[in-house]
Amino acid sequence: MGNGHNTADGQHHTALQSARGIAALTVLVSHCLLYFKLDGYLIDTARVFEILSHMSVVFFFVLSGFVLSLSLRVGRSVPAFYIRRLWRIYPALWAASALALVYVLFIHRALPEQSDWFRQFFSPTMRDANHIVASFLALDLFLITPAWTIFVELLASAFMPAITLATRNAYMNALALLAATLLAFVYPGMLYAGTYLVCFVIGAAFAANRTAGSLGYLLARPLYARLLPVGLLFGAFAFRWAGHWSFHSPLPTIVEAIAAAFCVHLLASANRPSLLKSPAVTRLGDVSYSLYLFHFPIMCIFGVWISGLGISATGATAILVLSTIIVTYAVSEISYRYIEMSGIRAGRWMAGLLHR
Repeated sequence: MGNGHNTADGQHHTALQSARGIAALTVLVSHCLLYFKLDGYLIDTARVFEILSHMSVVFFFVLSGFVLSLSLRVGRSVPAFYIRRLWRIYPALWAASALALVYVLFIHRALPEQSDWFRQFFSPTMRDANHIVASFLALDLFLITPAWTIFVELLASAFMPAITLATRNAYMNALALLAATLLAFVYPGMLYAGTYLVCFVIGAAFAANRTAGSLGYLLARPLYARLLPVGLLFGAFAFRWAGHWSFHSPLPTIVEAIAAAFCVHLLASANRPSLLKSPAVTRLGDVSYSLYLFHFPIMCIFGVWISGLGISATGATAILVLSTIIVTYAVSEISYRYIEMSGIRAGRWMAGLLHR
């Protein structure tokens, strides 16, 4: 998730960033809908957003594979790539983890209004130095539950030079796709990284072949370029909804990744939707990484306060969604300006030392 995305020619940064912002906001709303015990129509609403949340995460991964492979293909050295990735990912994670630690130590408590989904987090048995330090490194979910995606990003980033190299040859490209697909089914790995590595491979493969053969011919047509991604997204959503798959099931994940790859192509083309060019949505994209990290501890803090209001689950959920969006956006603006950008500059500086 921790990416500032830009294509090789630098022209499509806005659309890709804007889409990331919308996806991050979807994840935020999904988590807020799952915080309280729900009834009635809110149960189906929460399920809809849970599916959209998973599709958003898959989109993050495919987009990372797509853009990072383009970055490596234009000549960035591998050591510099690794240094910049670490400085891009960790500073905001450390800040969000610090806020989550404050919540865990001084605010968190089990409440009857909380859902079973939320009650599985912040186990007292995990409140030790090992789990806390591991959380700051994205090796544990104790402090920030969505940080499992950061671990997946880190692991996939380690393999991106090899993945990018494989995309230069059609045979190796096909072999990498096959190996990643098999891995998704047979070995989920730590924090499900094995399940999601295929998303990065699909993104990289699509970046290498998006203008080739019949695929390039089809996607060069504006009508098909717009309708095909939308149709695939609806199909992927319906497939997961009808199948009642578990959250990390590999088959619907791969279906979603293919749909996401076509969406990434649309966003990186001249046919991208004009909505994604608006300043508000673009800014949301700029702060999307901090929004993704900070929303969970902020939601938890507001959840404790709202639980004491004695209002219905519907009213409590509405207040939680609204308050979490407003405060998280404000915090994300600060984080982006003073934490993320500082990390990006430090990464550039350290990477530049390699060439002196």
